[in-house]
Amino acid sequence: MLKSLFCSLALFSVIYANNVHAAKVKECQTEVCVSYFNQYKAAAKRGHGEAMHFLGELYYAGYGTQQNIELALYYFKKAAKGGVVAGHYKAGLVYLSHPNFKNVDKGIRYLETAARKNFKNANFLLAIIYINKQFGLLNLQKADAYLAKIYLDRHPDVPTLIEYIEEEKSINESSFPRLYQVMSQQPLQKSAQGKLAWPIDQVEVITITSPKVEEVLSERLVLFRRPTKALGSRLPNNACNNRFGCYSAFGFDSLRDFPFLTIN
Repeated sequence: MLKSLFCSLALFSVIYANNVHAAKVKECQTEVCVSYFNQYKAAAKRGHGEAMHFLGELYYAGYGTQQNIELALYYFKKAAKGGVVAGHYKAGLVYLSHPNFKNVDKGIRYLETAARKNFKNANFLLAIIYINKQFGLLNLQKADAYLAKIYLDRHPDVPTLIEYIEEEKSINESSFPRLYQVMSQQPLQKSAQGKLAWPIDQVEVITITSPKVEEVLSERLVLFRRPTKALGSRLPNNACNNRFGCYSAFGFDSLRDFPFLTIN
């Protein structure tokens, strides 16, 4: 079911990548990048959960060090254990996406933990996973619950997802009762191009200028210079646009970096 959906999502991941931009970390081996990497490694040793998550991102991208997916996963999991929701999300994606670490059960557990903490992309991806036979986890009841949740959250990619679902299965009281109920209360509209879309008055338009990676790294390091106990409650929960590797709201962007859709 929905095999065409998965193929198309891989393409839409590029199209929708410009919806919102968090600072993007890429492979880099300059002295500046190596310096940042070493500072984040030191901050992670001091026990900062967010620093562990950032360090995982650096290992995953090969920023300031050689790419090392095993260490990236290690630090994502340490960050998750320290209460960083993005750590759960990223660990789950690595387990689902990387052939050397593929473990669907673990990946789902991490994603579901992130979803319970309302990490929006976790809800989005779980909806896709449970509606598709590809992972051997087809469960329309769970899919319905996650679909209804991301619909209520007005996830920007929901209209496209709904279109693909309706190509192969009608959305009604029998197939997806929860989703059908919320769609009936807040129906989508047809755009000028004939595509489903959120009503304009229901969509919050966000314009974000992405900071440079170095700006984000420098800003966070100021907070990581002391042991965790010294910071108390002063460590803010920064918005997604002030962090790299953050995909808290827009699903298709995250799929570009973790192409788990190619799993057989």
